[in-house]
Amino acid sequence: MAEQIYTDPTSGRHYAIDQSTGEAHWLDAAPAGHKPKTVSGIVGLIVAVVGLSLSWVPIINNFALIFALISGFLGVIAIIATRATGKRSARWTAVATLVVTTLTIVVVLASQALYSKAINDVSKAIKTTGPIDPTGVAGSSGKGRSSDAQGVTKFGSMVTFKDRSTLTCSRPVTFKRAEYAAGGEEANVFLKSRCTFTNRSGQTFKPALSSGSMSAGGVEGEPVFQKGLDAPDNPVLNGRSVTWWMGYGVASTADVQLTVRMGFLDYAETTFT
Repeated sequence: MAEQIYTDPTSGRHYAIDQSTGEAHWLDAAPAGHKPKTVSGIVGLIVAVVGLSLSWVPIINNFALIFALISGFLGVIAIIATRATGKRSARWTAVATLVVTTLTIVVVLASQALYSKAINDVSKAIKTTGPIDPTGVAGSSGKGRSSDAQGVTKFGSMVTFKDRSTLTCSRPVTFKRAEYAAGGEEANVFLKSRCTFTNRSGQTFKPALSSGSMSAGGVEGEPVFQKGLDAPDNPVLNGRSVTWWMGYGVASTADVQLTVRMGFLDYAETTFT
């Protein structure tokens, strides 16, 4: 049976189909410059661009690496298919795919290293500025002794922190609330304590966020803000000290306790009784 001849609508080439075997074969040579474009190169380039767009985003850039592996594989296939003796054209898509893929991998690795360093820096900062627990207190005689409970000591005793900085607060005394003071309006008694902090941390300490609270007779007191009663604000150089008064309106003078925290998460709170 004679072969039937057909024309390929894309390339204009003629091919025949053997009716006995069903096989097709070209009857004329492919015209120069009419190779079909590489599909793997086009798809690979699209995948590579998507991967590059995700490569900057934390966590999500892990998926960008997967996209890069896929586009790299497609790019290699496209390079082989578009070689001089290959059957596909548009070699530029294969080259572009591999270039964008390489860039994606570089960005992913660089960004992850950057984010990892940032996380480590934050962790170190938290450890550095985290609460420093008192290791013990020294009485007025200067002899060291351990506190009965962690962070609890007597008025007038000196608390020594792990960085060798110290804190002491005197036994509270009564004071007169100023006419235009803020806080403690309903209190029966007004008590103030004189605190001194000595910085031996080896670096400048900023006490601006230091805070305190007082209770008496089992009832929480209220801070009083007036001239001469305020937490320190000026930075304390290494080896220097700062002294200030803290005042509160309380219910009585019995069972008084004062809790002081130096800075914000710099030192563990200390309670004086």
